Amino acid sequence: MPDYNYDVIIAGGGPAGSSAAAHLAQMGYKVAVFEKEKFPRDHVGESLIPFCYGHLEKLGVLEQIKKIAVRKPGINFVSADSEHRTTWCFASTLKDPSQLSYHMLRSTFDKMLLDNAKRKGAAVFEEFKIVDVDLTSPEKAVVTVENTSGQREVHRSRFLIDATGQNTFLAAKVGKKVSYPGLDRVALFSHWSGNNFDRALQNGLIKIVYLGGEKIGWCWMIPVGKDLLSIGVTLNNSYVKQKKSEYSHYGAEWKTHLYEDEIRSSAEIQSIIGNGQRTHDVIVMGDYSYSLTKRYDTNFAIIGDAAAFLDPIFSSGIYVAFESAERTSLAIQQLFETSTTAGLAALENHYTHMDKSYRLLEKFIRLFYKPEVMNFALVGDPERLMYHKFEAAYTIFHNLLAGDFFTNADKYCDFIDEIEKNNWFQKYVTLAHSKELQFGLDVCDETAHEVYGDLDESLLDLPQIVH
Repeated sequence: MPDYNYDVIIAGGGPAGSSAAAHLAQMGYKVAVFEKEKFPRDHVGESLIPFCYGHLEKLGVLEQIKKIAVRKPGINFVSADSEHRTTWCFASTLKDPSQLSYHMLRSTFDKMLLDNAKRKGAAVFEEFKIVDVDLTSPEKAVVTVENTSGQREVHRSRFLIDATGQNTFLAAKVGKKVSYPGLDRVALFSHWSGNNFDRALQNGLIKIVYLGGEKIGWCWMIPVGKDLLSIGVTLNNSYVKQKKSEYSHYGAEWKTHLYEDEIRSSAEIQSIIGNGQRTHDVIVMGDYSYSLTKRYDTNFAIIGDAAAFLDPIFSSGIYVAFESAERTSLAIQQLFETSTTAGLAALENHYTHMDKSYRLLEKFIRLFYKPEVMNFALVGDPERLMYHKFEAAYTIFHNLLAGDFFTNADKYCDFIDEIEKNNWFQKYVTLAHSKELQFGLDVCDETAHEVYGDLDESLLDLPQIVH
């Protein structure tokens, strides 16, 4: 008789863990998810990219998503001085329903995914934290879990998945956590109501505003409801440390005051906030760029943000979570149903594929932080820029913004290297004023009526007003 309770134990019930649980349960395996928090709970990362669409279909949650999510037709990049802007509309390269992606409150979204895993047959234990792991035997994992009352239980499984996000609870046990040089940043965000939506936000676009100087950062504005914006700022960690002493007289609230001052320092954001009200405490995410030196073996795998995370700029996190959860689940199936050798080969192939994608994402992110080489807000209208010469770059960057990180990673990496080496992109940048730079908005306008059409805000776990 096998000495385990489950085929697979999953630590963490976020998008990576819940989708892996759903896939594995559908395959017929006995799965348990241990999540330390009680859902719903707030989380950063409220915007999806089009390549998530297929995963939502496979998981069987697409119709539910349409009721809780604002449609996202593209991205509106705005320069630091608010004088220049360009809209990148997914419909320019995607000719299927995925061209309208989604924004949603993560509290609602994550609970929906976890409930879906439960419906598929996974056992879900909320407010249970894994406090100890024994991976000594290559054929099983022994975990000790603890509930909020301090009671402990021991469970055994054939395989353990770490999907704990930035907590990366297995990192210290199996390898090292390594930072990405030059990507040391801090993100702060909250929700706002009573705002003045501009045309871009009315159309469901995510708005990304460059920040200049030593901040080496950017602000985001995401319409997660009909009158609700997620507004965040990402800043260089050295800049935040410098500001800490300047804001020390605010005591424990210094990050909240820094956040509000930073977003209001942008003319673009100030005009949209107006007399709006912050409806939620400020959430801070720091030291978030890292990867792990060891991510799998015969009895464990680390997936999603727990395995690596770079930067939230291109909203890639949930798509990478979905992709890694599905690929890892298929590799585990190989491990269980064929042989250890075949299973390890499948896992190795999966992580090799993921590494190529992370390499591409890293290059793409580092390019964003070099606006002197490539500034997405200054692209302007390709029709004025000899479009036939610009078309290759235009198509590739649209595909990358949509989430094409896996199928053409090597080709795209080479292309980005050429862009940076030859400063080629700048040859085609127009510096016209913002009122003349409306490329993409007319295309996105064609679907504007669909952006909030299916949204049922009665289903949302709306945040409480901060007093």
